[in-house]
Amino acid sequence: EEGKQENQQQKQQKQQKQEKYSNNNSRRSESSTEVYLDHKPIVVTFVSPPLGLTLKCGPESKNALLVRVDRYDNNDNAMTIPTGYAVLKVNDEVVIGKDYLTILAVLKRVSFPAVIVFGTLYESMKANLMYLLCTY
Repeated sequence: EEGKQENQQQKQQKQQKQEKYSNNNSRRSESSTEVYLDHKPIVVTFVSPPLGLTLKCGPESKNALLVRVDRYDNNDNAMTIPTGYAVLKVNDEVVIGKDYLTILAVLKRVSFPAVIVFGTLYESMKANLMYLLCTY
């Protein structure tokens, strides 16, 4: 019986640790700007057309997500962009949450050199804008 009590106490301690860990993580993602620094946005300057990007639309036909980079010779800061990153900003225009076709139109009429910011998307627009602010 003593062994059962010890085993039960160990289970309770383990559960308390897990609850503490999950509470700390949820608080961090909601209230701290540190979460936005984990994966900083990537700022890429393209010097000439074509951009050489293959994009797909995100959920609800919003945002533009990177599928593939086809051209590396026009990227003057030699940045690699992870697939799945979203186009957040094109030159001075923030495109987070915009319709996919609108973003494609912005990219087609872009002036060069074109500064495009890529990054991960969060569920809330506020989180996305805070994340974008971390680039500067």
